Amino acid sequence: MTMKCMAGIDLHSNNLFCAIVDMDGKRIFEKRLPCHLESVLAALKPFKRRLEKIAVESTYNWYWLVDGLQDHGYPVVLANPAAMEQYNGLKHADDKSDGFFLAEMLRLKILPTGNICDRAVRPVRDLLRRRIGLVHKRTSLILSLKSLHTRMTGRAGVACRCRVPVSRAGVACRCRMPVCRCRAGVVCRCRFSLFALCSSLFSQFAPVQILSCWLAALPPV
Repeated sequence: MTMKCMAGIDLHSNNLFCAIVDMDGKRIFEKRLPCHLESVLAALKPFKRRLEKIAVESTYNWYWLVDGLQDHGYPVVLANPAAMEQYNGLKHADDKSDGFFLAEMLRLKILPTGNICDRAVRPVRDLLRRRIGLVHKRTSLILSLKSLHTRMTGRAGVACRCRVPVSRAGVACRCRMPVCRCRAGVVCRCRFSLFALCSSLFSQFAPVQILSCWLAALPPV
């Protein structure tokens, strides 16, 4: 009876390292390959009937590799690198050792794995992740400019004095204040932009004054 084997793939941006061990832990294959599905399939073809599982490191670019291997009938698991820690006595670590480390943990059935998200859900998930990142950046920039405004003027953001409440349908307030808060403390959707806040901030200082402040802050030569 042919002995089964396990494979570990250490994935990078433009190359990967494929390592295969048998059930006794013997290393039977190792090779660095380009990030092309055809090259990976050609390297794994002699072991296809023996491969019990393939562990792919969950990096930012795992979609193409996992999908391609699954489409060709390979059993794939997604290794979770955040939950893996090689032993403290390891003095030398490279792509080769990482690949065999994945295969060995898979052989011992102690490899921490992650969920392989359904292909139909991935575009929505990635879009929501990008949106969350943009919202965080927008909020960070607004708070940074508000603190700069307070530092330069001594005044905090002015509350909105408008009488147009935010409706349940989300009707935007017509106020243009940098910090717009309607009654009851609900933040209304005023027509506010970072450009408007920058214009409001720097319009209070002449360009010569701003340049003088910058030059005064420079250390002596």
